[in-house]
Amino acid sequence: MTITTISSGTLILGIKNSVLGSLLLNGSSSGIISIKPQAAAGTYNFNLPTTAGTAGQVLTSQGGDSTAMTWTTTPTIHPGITGQVAYYSSSSTPATISGESLSNLIDASIDNTQGDILYRGASGWTFLSPGSNGNVLRTNGPGADPTWESLSGVSVTSLTGDGVIIANTDSFGAVTISLEDATANFVLAGPTSGSPATPTYRSLVSADIPDNAANTTGTSSNVTGIISILNGGTGTTTPALVAGSNVTITGTWPNQTISSSNPGGTVTSTTFTGDGTILSSTPSSAVTSSGTLTAVLANAPAETVLANATNASATPTYVTMSTLMSSLGFSNSLGALGSSGYQKIPGGLIVQWGTVSNSGNTSTAVTYPTPFTTNTIGIIYGNIVSTLAVGDLSSGTDNTTPPTTTGFSWYNATSGTLEAFWIAIGI
Repeated sequence: MTITTISSGTLILGIKNSVLGSLLLNGSSSGIISIKPQAAAGTYNFNLPTTAGTAGQVLTSQGGDSTAMTWTTTPTIHPGITGQVAYYSSSSTPATISGESLSNLIDASIDNTQGDILYRGASGWTFLSPGSNGNVLRTNGPGADPTWESLSGVSVTSLTGDGVIIANTDSFGAVTISLEDATANFVLAGPTSGSPATPTYRSLVSADIPDNAANTTGTSSNVTGIISILNGGTGTTTPALVAGSNVTITGTWPNQTISSSNPGGTVTSTTFTGDGTILSSTPSSAVTSSGTLTAVLANAPAETVLANATNASATPTYVTMSTLMSSLGFSNSLGALGSSGYQKIPGGLIVQWGTVSNSGNTSTAVTYPTPFTTNTIGIIYGNIVSTLAVGDLSSGTDNTTPPTTTGFSWYNATSGTLEAFWIAIGI
């Protein structure tokens, strides 16, 4: 350390433009704390306060001139949760910084009245107080604030109708139109004559019905003459009815009677004929007038059942159980117990079995009677002769290769010949 000047109570460390000043503070047991400026240090003062401050306060500069530094209490920072923002509150001493929801910030800084509408004004965010009951919010375009509007102040310039009674034009908003009550027997119609005009409710007049030559007043006694068939009449004063087969007409118009000349009949011969496969082709006694036809099942071949084994909608026939099971998804290649075989079960599951034998300490490859489509789920095996030791399932001597979809390797870990029975399950 170079001390250049000690005078008038001032300690100067270092040499300007030559040696950097440094103050080293040694610990009583170990360590050194070094206090030194930058090479281009600048010129300012650290004027310490007259008190020690309180715990947690920090030393705050007052500009580096003759004004003493002060002790300052920093704001208390409280941790928030996800989605909150930092909020500075100066209402408490000391001030605090805490996590607050956006809703709480808006309540504290702008407005917290229910029903107010937040919007961006010309100079900042502000709010629109609630309007009257039934008002609607109206935008006044860019550069203007929104306002509340009464529906009575909104002009409906056009209306969408059905094109028949109400004119079908462009609409403004959603407007409900309902017809006024009409007087009984009145219709909504145009004028009875002259130019088109707004329709009104009125009674019908003769001109409303095209080509109407009828008298619209009085009673039916005013109708005279012969009414044509086209207008609902007979076209004649003496209509003649023509009798058909087994029909008799008696009397004269308008008092004629129509009756049948053969009111009953007899069924001479009705029999039932089966198909000879499911229903017997031999008919029962013929029905000549009334009676019952009886259907009889035909004889079925031995060991067959009546079923539809086509996997589609069809007439059932007599089929063997093997055919029926095959149509249901069961398929097999069966042998006597102890021989190889497999059974396919609906849903894709396959169960296979067989035997394997070899001499001691050797492996034998076993091929499944039919390969699995996806993988081997598991294998169960055991000795056919219970007095022999159990074999070890593996692929070689390392016992690590798993079974495949086509088979597995069986290892005899004993010193003598061993025969085993196995069952494999897979899909």
